[in-house]
Amino acid sequence: MTDPAWTPTEDQLLQRVYPSAPMRMLQCLFGFRTRAAITIRASRLHVRRNWKWTREQDRVIECCYARYGASYCQQYLEGKTLHSIHHRARRLNVGYRFEKKKELPEGHDEMAMVELRKKIICGSWN
Repeated sequence: MTDPAWTPTEDQLLQRVYPSAPMRMLQCLFGFRTRAAITIRASRLHVRRNWKWTREQDRVIECCYARYGASYCQQYLEGKTLHSIHHRARRLNVGYRFEKKKELPEGHDEMAMVELRKKIICGSWN
């Protein structure tokens, strides 16, 4: 049994969100479509993923990666994998220092990090 054909509405939605949406979100949007089906359809429509890092995302890594690591940064970097965060930190020359106690440093601004996350998420959908 074959999957139903893609509708023009699905094609338009895919063209709009595929470049920046995480794959999990795409799978939710397209319901029964598999990862492979979504990727193949995007390829046929000549739509590519946008893998560029924003200044806000780089700022999260610069502020938090050295002390807290990729897992901590990931909560502010929607759609980025631990692997991609590690590699981006290396490109930015930000090293990770393992420390047993991960207390928040004086001057750590949790609200600023939340605001950066909002900019990252909202900016990626414009």
